[in-house]
Amino acid sequence: MTSRRHFPWGRWIRVSVAHHYLAVDRRWFDRHIKPGLTVIKISKQARAFIRTEIDEAAARLENINRDGRPSSEKGESAWAERERVASRQMPVATKSSTSRSAAKPSTPDLAQSAKIRREAWLAVRIERIEQERQGGTRPRVTFREAAARYLKDCIGKVDTADLIAFHIELLDPWIGSLSVDEVYDETLQPFKDDRLKPTVTKTGKPKQISLTTLNRSLEIVRRILNLCARSYRHPNRMTYLETAPLITIETNKRARKQYPLSWD
Repeated sequence: MTSRRHFPWGRWIRVSVAHHYLAVDRRWFDRHIKPGLTVIKISKQARAFIRTEIDEAAARLENINRDGRPSSEKGESAWAERERVASRQMPVATKSSTSRSAAKPSTPDLAQSAKIRREAWLAVRIERIEQERQGGTRPRVTFREAAARYLKDCIGKVDTADLIAFHIELLDPWIGSLSVDEVYDETLQPFKDDRLKPTVTKTGKPKQISLTTLNRSLEIVRRILNLCARSYRHPNRMTYLETAPLITIETNKRARKQYPLSWD
């Protein structure tokens, strides 16, 4: 599970961040919530869910399962009757039975319990791998992994590979550990704020990068995410991303204007 992030949740919620609305894992959301939702196209690339439909799906899950118990689909009286039957079947505690129940479980019991837990974990893991192989879910890919693949493709083919590596190195501490579906304008904002902070050179002069320099890093992020949504694929033929988010490029009003090379 994941903590619920502070987003300005509106009537529509983007597909890439919808699982944060319920503070759950992306794979859990895709399995239990997403199948019953309507996908709305809000731009050429962006997709969104209807917030009320997410709330209704969550409410249905709450009614189906509360604290590990089935809900009152059969009525609360059924639960009361079940508890009364269980209480009638409870044996009367005697001195010998009480002493045995208070005793610590034996080593074979602990070993059997540990074996059951291991088998249950293994079954869940096998099921997840099988779903990924059959195209059921997207395996998690971090931005660091996608950036490393992009940089590897650029080396020897692009003259600016060293400049690309420089910008990726700047981005890595901020978004390197995030999965590619967690990289968007909101998660990039701390990186932008840090890069635009005024600094002081060794000679004591103030220095601040321009928006054009910042946009170079954002353009590389946008390029990597587009490749994740269109080109980079898992062995099950699914792309790293369902859709690439829209990365906002900052407008530099103080940039030098274009001018013709010749008036002829």
